[in-house]
Amino acid sequence: MMRRAIVLGLSLCMIASCGWRLRGSVDLPEGLSSIYIKSENRDFARELTQLFQANGVVISDSSSASDLVIEVGELQQDRRVATTGADTLVTEYELSYQAPFSIKSAQGETLQETDTLYVSRAYEFNNDEVVSRSEEERVILREMRIDLAQQLVRRLRFLTTP
Repeated sequence: MMRRAIVLGLSLCMIASCGWRLRGSVDLPEGLSSIYIKSENRDFARELTQLFQANGVVISDSSSASDLVIEVGELQQDRRVATTGADTLVTEYELSYQAPFSIKSAQGETLQETDTLYVSRAYEFNNDEVVSRSEEERVILREMRIDLAQQLVRRLRFLTTP
């Protein structure tokens, strides 16, 4: 029993010392406790909200009651043919998402000029499996929105607040 406790303790120490942490946890700026999210895309705003709440940040109902204001413009989604087969049928598509954003203080001071987040993914396409491939595309698009949200949250680490 004692040996098991020692092995468990050493294992936890090794995991902690190598920098391992739960996925989604991010080092945010000191003193950041509330954020107001202004987004034209509800799905993206929901992903951001979940990430911030997982990191202990309260989502504010108004910009004046928050530490930071994140403004996200319209997400631009694109799908293009990545490859075709010898029979000239599409065999792979590339999906891309772009999200313009800016960050301001509660007083309206710009802390991050408008910048664009970008993510792309490619997936194989088979004309014989159109229904399953459209479902796969839907799942990939959701994962891409999550990736964009994670990119934005990670950028806050480097934000210098006044």
